[in-house]
Parts: sequence; C-alpha cells; structure tokens
Amino acid sequence: MAQELEGLEYLKANKKQVEKMTCDTGKPYAFISYSHDNHDSAIVHTVFKKLYERGYNLWIDTANMPYNENDWRNAAFRALTVGKCQLAFFFRSENSGTKDTVKDELEKIKKIRKIKAIVAIDIWEDESNNAELFEEKILNSENIKLITTYEAVCKVVRIDCKALRLYADFNNDIDALVNEMASVLEQYEISSDKSRSNPANNAENVVVEKPQIEKPQAAKPDTSETKQEVSAPVNRPTKKKSPSEYRYTIFGKEHYAGSGGQGQLMFDAFEALTERYPQKAEELTEFSSVIQAEKVDGNDNPPVYFRTKKRFTVAGKDYYVGTSFSLADKLTQIKKMFQKCGESPDEFVLLKEGETVPKPSNNISSEEPKPAVKTEPVHTTAENTSTTAVTDEYVYTIFGEEYRAGSKEQGKLMYDVFEALTKRFPQKAEAMTDATSVALADTVEYANDTKRAYPTYFRACKKFEVAGKTYYVGTSYGFKDKIGQIKKMLNICGVPQSTFHLVSYPELAKRPRL
Repeated sequence: MAQELEGLEYLKANKKQVEKMTCDTGKPYAFISYSHDNHDSAIVHTVFKKLYERGYNLWIDTANMPYNENDWRNAAFRALTVGKCQLAFFFRSENSGTKDTVKDELEKIKKIRKIKAIVAIDIWEDESNNAELFEEKILNSENIKLITTYEAVCKVVRIDCKALRLYADFNNDIDALVNEMASVLEQYEISSDKSRSNPANNAENVVVEKPQIEKPQAAKPDTSETKQEVSAPVNRPTKKKSPSEYRYTIFGKEHYAGSGGQGQLMFDAFEALTERYPQKAEELTEFSSVIQAEKVDGNDNPPVYFRTKKRFTVAGKDYYVGTSFSLADKLTQIKKMFQKCGESPDEFVLLKEGETVPKPSNNISSEEPKPAVKTEPVHTTAENTSTTAVTDEYVYTIFGEEYRAGSKEQGKLMYDVFEALTKRFPQKAEAMTDATSVALADTVEYANDTKRAYPTYFRACKKFEVAGKTYYVGTSYGFKDKIGQIKKMLNICGVPQSTFHLVSYPELAKRPRL
C-alpha cells in the first residue's frame, strides 16, 4: 500500500504502468500489500501484471487509487471492507516489514473476517535473509521505532509461516512464483477470466504440475484475536539444514562467520587489507561497497548498499563497508578490494559456505570460443535434446535454455542475456546501468545512429521495457568485450557466470560485423 505521504507522488509516477488493470470489486479478488521502494515495487508490479494478463482479479493501489489526496487514503480500506476480497498477498521484505503504513494495513486485514488468509511472499533484498534473521538484526539495531513496527507485523504474519520464497523456493524465477500464486488464487476461488487473459501467458499453466493445496475452510465468525493461519497453504519437502557457518582464509589466516552473517566476509577482508595497506583505503571507495562515513551519517537516503554496514577507522578517517549484496556480488567486491591493493584475489579463500548460496563460477572465458566443429546441423526434438555445434550461427544457453543467433547477430547474445536476467530480476535493471552497455533510454542520444550516437556503445542497440522504465542495451563492442559486458550483467544480478554458456560460434565469422 502507499507509503507515508509521498505515496501520492508514487501513485502519480507509476499509474501509467497499470492504469487499465483495474480490479472488479464485484467479483472475488486478492489484495496486494507491499512497500513502494524500488526493489519491492519492481518485483511486485512485474508479478501483478503477469497475473493480471492471465485473467486474475487483483487489487493494487497504483491501478485503483485516485490521484485526489482526499480520497486515496481511504481507497485501500474500502477495497478491503466493501468489495469481495477473499485473500491478501503480503510481499515481505526488509522494507515492507518496517513500514507503519504496511503494519496498519495488515492489522486491518487480520480483523476482516471475510478475508480468508494472508499469504506471505518473501522477496528479501538480501537473498540470504529470512524473517528470523531480519528480526535479530532489527532487535540489535537500537531503533525502537523499527523494532516496534516489525514486531507488530510479525504478530499478524508469523516469522515461521510457510511463505512463498522467491529466492529459496523458486531460485528468483518470477514466472515460477507466478505459477504458484495462480494455484493459490484458484484454491481461494479467484478464477482466471479467460476472456481477457493472454493465451501465451496461460500456456505455462497447462504443462506445470500444480502442488496439492488443502482447500481452505469457509470463514467462521470469530471473536478471538487469532485469524486463520497466515501462510501460503503449500506443501513442500523438508529442506536440509544449512551449515551453521562460513569458513574462509585471508592471507592464510582462518576466519569464521555465522550462517546469517555473510557480511562478515567483506568486513574481515576490508580490515585485513587496510591493516597492510592503510594508504589504499581512500581508493577502495571507488567500489560501491566502501564509502566515506560522512556521506552516510545524517543522510536520510544513503546508498542502498549501506542498509547493512560496519564502521572502520583507517589512518584517522572513518569509512563504512556496506554489505547489502548477494553472496556472488559480495565475493566480487572482495575480489576488487584485493586487486586494488595489488594483492591476488586468491589470498581470500572460501572454504565452506551455506547450502543455499552457490559458489561463484568463472566459466565464461574472455577469449573467443573455439570454432564449432563442422558437422551437419541436428534439430532439437523431444527425442533428441542434445545440441550439435553448427557452422553458421551462435549457439548458447542462458539458465539452461538454448538460444541461437545468426553469424552477423553477435549483439543478440547481449540482448538475450539482458532480457533473461530482467525477467527474473526486474529490480536489478537499474543497477545494470553500471555496465556501459546498459543505459536508461533518456540518457542516450541518437540511438542506433552509427555517426552521432552517444555514448558510442549505442550505435547499435535495442530498447527494453522493465518495471515501467525504458532501457537501451548497446552492442557496439568487439566480441571479447561483449562477453565482458555479459559477465558484468551476471555479476550485478548475483548469478554464477555459468548461467551463460557459449556452446559454439560460426567458424567463418570469428568477429562478424554488426
């Protein structure tokens, strides 16, 4: 729901994305409760649009609230109490768990008997997070307001509820999450309106086997304080318990961190390096994980990487090391620190890591791949799913799915990677502008103009819409640099380099011109 008073501005800015996707409150529908920060709203709007396009009836503030300041405050309350709301989806994160407006909203939902359940969907910005770990962090923050708000939220949505977890359960695959949410909607008798659904979006539902979900019991009058169990009613296998700690060496010395303390790896690396090279501390601020303390202290809107941080004093100056990164990105930041100090990244060795976090891989070579062996092309069929190298096109996989590009279509490799990543991580699109090949459309001049384009990487480019914003992916690079840009995109999204695998490239087109 809307955050504080700035929610009105948020609605105005985001209305166009979903302005025609209004809810029919005369039919059963689900209410969406979430935070309006960039990370959460990018995911939530992507999920909402996918479900809406499948024909499901959903209420979200940006599609249904008026601009008028006198009315919008009450619009959500009316949607909860007057219409046929059957279910509420609560997108739980570091942001939504600490917003008073979200807390108030959940407390109201709990008291409305016709709403049969609140289904929690975990979209933690720190992928290693969970409700229990975040509670521990909040309780030790010494911020009474945050503590009070989060504890109130947890009274409505229990810490141990069976949430749908975007990262832990669905490996950040938003389409897989949407499939599961569609199953939940059907069980709560919120059916898809086939007359407005997009058949292409429903195709997945035909082939995806839905888990067995217990039919919810009809709501009964209840005068007690407790509501029906707040959880996603999904049966899933018991997961093996993760190791309790990380074990790693820095300059041969062994260090440890708890299973929920990934940030300690970065803290220990920074401390070890600045003990040896205090004169390098200022240079380390070139990276997004290190910043002068004065740029954070007293700043109402500090960089997002410093939501979790630790203060260090080096050579009389104060610095923060921020750790709001995925593990893969944390390890990348550590690698950069060592390189900046003139040390080999091999001086940091991760010996043991948590079960749910993949080890970063460096399977993408910066060199040209070997030419494909001259063989007759073999078509992929249900009986034969192997990929045979061909001589007239590029063959590559992204998240295990096969792609092809013509001998003069090198740029398609970058387009396909960007599209596949933003499909899973729409909230990372803006962060990918840190790579020179990705830019917000309004920052590019004369796109696709070979003489006037600025920056020059966008002499050849393609436009993409992600979470309501428009981006260009520029491809005016040599082949080696194209691969380098793909590596950067993967690193920013925190996925292993092996996510992209180049199977073969045209033998006679080692460096085809675009």
